[in-house]
Amino acid sequence: MMNLLANITKLAIDKKYILYNDLYIYDEEQLFEILKSIKDSELQRLLYIFGNIKKDDIPSIELPYIKKRIINPLVNNTRFS
Repeated sequence: MMNLLANITKLAIDKKYILYNDLYIYDEEQLFEILKSIKDSELQRLLYIFGNIKKDDIPSIELPYIKKRIINPLVNNTRFS
């Protein structure tokens, strides 16, 4: 989903519908209103996919096993646990 959002942003910047600095000026709602008002079929197709994506369509990412570390700091010459 984040990749799709990145593709939408890249397409809009490449076709000069928005500027890179606009990402810092406008909030998300304002940017989407600007992008929805543009008559570009490719951009509108990507926005339609983004707007209608379902939770089941988003792939889950398997995270690697990370060893849990227990931190036991030394406070006033005694272990804080």
